[in-house]
Amino acid sequence: PISIVRDHKVKQKLAELGIHVHSFNADLLYEPWEVHDETGHAFTTFEAYWSKCMNMSTEPITLLPPRNLVLAA
Repeated sequence: PISIVRDHKVKQKLAELGIHVHSFNADLLYEPWEVHDETGHAFTTFEAYWSKCMNMSTEPITLLPPRNLVLAA
């Protein structure tokens, strides 16, 4: 998707400027390879997929505030 290309370019430019970048999954609840049936295969129906997603645990991400903010030009 175009968003992956865009995000990569933004991260690359920020890294060139010495800005630490960390991205998070914002487009999906789970990555496709994280959700599979009991045999390790992809689901063939949305109902089964959604049921699995609703029963998967998520770990909250806790971030410390940045030390300082840099004015963007």
